[in-house]
Amino acid sequence: IITTLEFEGMLKGGLPLNPQTKNTLKRVGFVQCVGSRMETRGNPWCSNVCCAATVKQAMLLKQRSPSTDVIVYYMDIRTFNRGQEELYAESRILGVKYTRGIPAEVILRQDGTLLVRAEDASLGKIVERELDLLVLSIGLEPQVGGSDLLRILGIVDTKDTFVPIMSSE
Repeated sequence: IITTLEFEGMLKGGLPLNPQTKNTLKRVGFVQCVGSRMETRGNPWCSNVCCAATVKQAMLLKQRSPSTDVIVYYMDIRTFNRGQEELYAESRILGVKYTRGIPAEVILRQDGTLLVRAEDASLGKIVERELDLLVLSIGLEPQVGGSDLLRILGIVDTKDTFVPIMSSE
């Protein structure tokens, strides 16, 4: 189980391999909104970039390895910017599968595979899939120090206001 940022690094190296076995990935799952869009735990906001990152990564994986099963678990796919809806449609044409529902349980098996249980809201039932890798799309957090800049600029600070802060390091 890794994050989209870690998977991005794997994609830069070409065709990602199973981190444990070093074999070609046969089944990869992505989980959207991890730590986001939940009032009771995590952050209540949408980070606005996670869906696009997952669509891109899923497409790259399918283009490099068409036989790999790729499944995206989601609440809503949000494609905000120009061209993202078209990429989402293209990913479906390439064979990326989308399941409306967030996994409720992930079991690590002794052979290193993962058993993922999730409700498929479209089918109205629990589905199970065996995966080689699960990629978590983690929500963004505002950077520390952003509130000071907003105050100086006279911008209202809300809980989901993100300010790019350049490090002097």
